[in-house]
Amino acid sequence: MRNKIGLLLIGLYLLYQLLPEQPGFIDALQQIRTFKNWSGFTLFLLVLAQWSVSVYRGVFNATNQNLERAYQLHYWIGSLAPLVFFIHSPKPDYGMLLLLAILFFSNSLLGIVIQYPSVVRRGVIKQVGIGIHVLASTVILALILLHIWTVFSYN
Repeated sequence: MRNKIGLLLIGLYLLYQLLPEQPGFIDALQQIRTFKNWSGFTLFLLVLAQWSVSVYRGVFNATNQNLERAYQLHYWIGSLAPLVFFIHSPKPDYGMLLLLAILFFSNSLLGIVIQYPSVVRRGVIKQVGIGIHVLASTVILALILLHIWTVFSYN
């Protein structure tokens, strides 16, 4: 179910990119600095929460039960994150923001695909997919930190 929600939200975001103009209420929200800051902070917290799996595995050496809870949280946040991304940045037009959006949604899609056993049948392919997913997540986090620094440096 969560994978279908994630795919639906990614698809809706991509369809939204094809619209020639934003609906008025979204454009109005994007003009409010406080709204942009809080929606960005929420998105940043969701991205940080996605790293809980790595923290549980690497730092706390979590047991299977705790690790399974972390994975479930990771999957749900990943499925709902495109909605928060949309609220924060419905139309990234160019430059680093466009790159960040492409990486974010490609990585979200990869995260969903590598969960399907019918798509990824071999363990090696799944491990490579997970490696790419983690690497892309690291790049995304670095770009988000650069984005935050840039926004607050120039405002």
